[in-house]
Amino acid sequence: MSKDTTMKVFLSWSGELSYKVAKALYEWLPLMIQPVRPFLSSDISKGSRWGEVVERDLKDAEYGIICVTPYNLLKPWMNFEAGALSRFIDRARVTPFLFGVQPSCITGPLAQYESAVYCENDVFKLVQSINQQLGSGKLDYQILERTFKAWWPELQQRLDSVKNGHGLEEETRTEYKWLFTFDDLANHESDTDYHSVWVVTSDLVRYATGNEARQRLTERTSKGINYRFFLPDSQQTDRNDLRDLEGSCLGKLRYRMFPKDLFESQAVTDYIIFNAETEKSPLRMFLKLPIEAGEFWIRVDEHSARNFTARFRMLWDEPNREELLAKAGGEAPCPGALRSASTDAVSARLDVQASPGAKRRTVSAAEKG
Repeated sequence: MSKDTTMKVFLSWSGELSYKVAKALYEWLPLMIQPVRPFLSSDISKGSRWGEVVERDLKDAEYGIICVTPYNLLKPWMNFEAGALSRFIDRARVTPFLFGVQPSCITGPLAQYESAVYCENDVFKLVQSINQQLGSGKLDYQILERTFKAWWPELQQRLDSVKNGHGLEEETRTEYKWLFTFDDLANHESDTDYHSVWVVTSDLVRYATGNEARQRLTERTSKGINYRFFLPDSQQTDRNDLRDLEGSCLGKLRYRMFPKDLFESQAVTDYIIFNAETEKSPLRMFLKLPIEAGEFWIRVDEHSARNFTARFRMLWDEPNREELLAKAGGEAPCPGALRSASTDAVSARLDVQASPGAKRRTVSAAEKG
């Protein structure tokens, strides 16, 4: 510890949610242990050479906390700072603070450290670890425990408000705010402002009957959310699983199966639509990009979302192929036109960056088909 009896604690963060967590710890730690002097990279003044300042503070730091969230877990910057911390601070004095992340998810350079999950017991262990580095100036265990019990509610309230108040569109697990992963969609699905969710998919296990999906559906329907599933005709076992799930969701889950060729003529990918059954709340829709590079989703603009919703409402109301085609006033499209027909009507234009360094180009949803 430095001669002035203070101890510098370096708080590493990346992303908006991570910064809010780091800021809460920054303000709370000195209340717990007065000699602690936290440092955030945002403390660097304009005009300073960022890399040099961080390196200097890392050299002076005697403890490091890495604020890990679901949004920055796989970001390159987290691994960079984790590696930088290991150069200047002993491994025993670096703790990844997991906010909404389970230890089993930690890989790469972060895995070399013993992490702390956001819960009362782990936060107290983190405080104990920091206190231990104070040497002769450390607080007595009983005093530390009593101080922690007095100040823990303040940190808990602050971090809970961060967790509950983090905006739906503030971050994604990708490098872009407009590009979503499947896990990012859980943020939208957990929003209490939504009254209904429509799911158009051929992957029954992923969205409905798998263990995680079933648990999510049971929880959400118990809160009054209505679910409607659009599915291609499938095996009898799938029907049995759906009937069982339907019964456990208290009448809040409905499904319909359609002939495969009809379903594929109307749905070229997976779609999730929020608030399709009410005009009192905003309509919000996401579609999965039909690409092989990975599973990514985009949000559809409001006009296109209304067109898609009308399409699927018609499919639900007119499940017979002949009736649907008659209402549409046309014949069955040829196989080569199916994918284009499902997207041309909405003309959603999306700014897509295929890979880092690639030239940006504007393409229509139909082109992605």
